[in-house]
Amino acid sequence: MKQLIIAVMLVSLVGCANTGAPVKIKWPDAPAELMEPSEDLTPLATDQVKLSDLIDNANTNYAKYYNLKDRFDTWQQWYKTHSQIYQDAR
Repeated sequence: MKQLIIAVMLVSLVGCANTGAPVKIKWPDAPAELMEPSEDLTPLATDQVKLSDLIDNANTNYAKYYNLKDRFDTWQQWYKTHSQIYQDAR
């Protein structure tokens, strides 16, 4: 009986010594919304000389700029968060 207990303990200790397969952590894929290319700004045509045309064009480009800025800020936040998670998991 004593030998059986020693054998069971020996087998369990040898089993605990095995590290098993190494765990490989995969870096997560970025959300598709953050990977879309940005819109180009709209140039003002040379035949548009009215001030209202200039203001409309500037408003359109400001909207595109702030949309791009929001996506860029979101991208940075996503990257920093997932980078920290990845570093903590290692």
